[in-house]
Amino acid sequence: MRTLVTLAPSDVAALTCPWCGRCPDAAQRGLAVVRDGRTVGVLVLGAADAERDLCPAGASVIERLWVSPDDVGEHIGTQLVQRACALLVAEGGRCLIAYGTLGRPDCAHLPAGWLERVGFKEHVGGVQWRIELRRTVPVAELLADAVARLGQLLRPGQRPQPAGRVQRTSP
Repeated sequence: MRTLVTLAPSDVAALTCPWCGRCPDAAQRGLAVVRDGRTVGVLVLGAADAERDLCPAGASVIERLWVSPDDVGEHIGTQLVQRACALLVAEGGRCLIAYGTLGRPDCAHLPAGWLERVGFKEHVGGVQWRIELRRTVPVAELLADAVARLGQLLRPGQRPQPAGRVQRTSP
């Protein structure tokens, strides 16, 4: 069974990418997927630099993301991105930025095709992708639910019919 945990900056500094051997900076935070006491995936978040990252205030950047070679294909990276987005939305974040590549990826430059599959949109051609966190909320569904609830308040005596049953009237 695998577990997703939040990492403190000191925990992040102790992790080494199994692909390139690099360690992230200690001043960053991250998320990890752990299975049987072994770290199988890591996402390191950093604060965006407005000049370097061409982004608004409140943005975060994926500094590193890796999955253990033995665990590739289990959607661990997707799970890490989804959890990072959920945390950033709860904190009032505006967007999540990832640096990608159309060529050979590494833990700091993720595969462009994978970024698009998990919800990123290309922002700077062939280099930077981003997820607008404020647009990930299903606004249309929220509005439809609100209208349905308002209708129930205005018509309190009417109850929906049970599924599969039709009330017939006498001819």
